Amino acid sequence: MPHARIRIAAAALCLFAPLAWACDPAAFDFDAYLKDADRDGDGHLQLPELLAAPSGLEDAGYGTTLDVAVNTRAAFDALDTNRDGRLSSEELWQWGEHTHNGCAGWNSR
Repeated sequence: MPHARIRIAAAALCLFAPLAWACDPAAFDFDAYLKDADRDGDGHLQLPELLAAPSGLEDAGYGTTLDVAVNTRAAFDALDTNRDGRLSSEELWQWGEHTHNGCAGWNSR
């Protein structure tokens, strides 16, 4: 019976070990960014709040940096998909999904 447990453990290791080497992008934390930039506390970002927020290009404690600045009028217009004049968390997360490749170069050693 001990051999069966060893075989099961070995099989599990072979199955899951590659996942340890897979890319897990340390995604930009848009929820924390939204919380910090949301000056009126309504849970959304209006254009003035976004323009006053960090660009995301520099390390500001949000997990990683962005490839393209998020605090621009162009970004606001692109992200405000429902055209209500404010960005929700869901809309804001789209910036990272469309402009940031957190896995670029992950396996280059």
